[in-house]
Amino acid sequence: MSAEAFFAQLAGMEVEHLRKALWNLYRRGSAPVRGRVEAEIARVPAPRARATEKTPDSRRALDEVGAFTALA
Repeated sequence: MSAEAFFAQLAGMEVEHLRKALWNLYRRGSAPVRGRVEAEIARVPAPRARATEKTPDSRRALDEVGAFTALA
């Protein structure tokens, strides 16, 4: 099976089904296969929460700009 055909078959599968297939491969596979599965799982980064930036205080910004322009 080519890579294109393989990925075409995977495209229609649900995530839960893919997880079960990967688990079966891991559980029944040889030590090198388990090692490869573990390496691929370790490479997947955990989802990160985006840092929320605070909105700058407009009054403070205006005061800082005024102080800066007063120096000129």
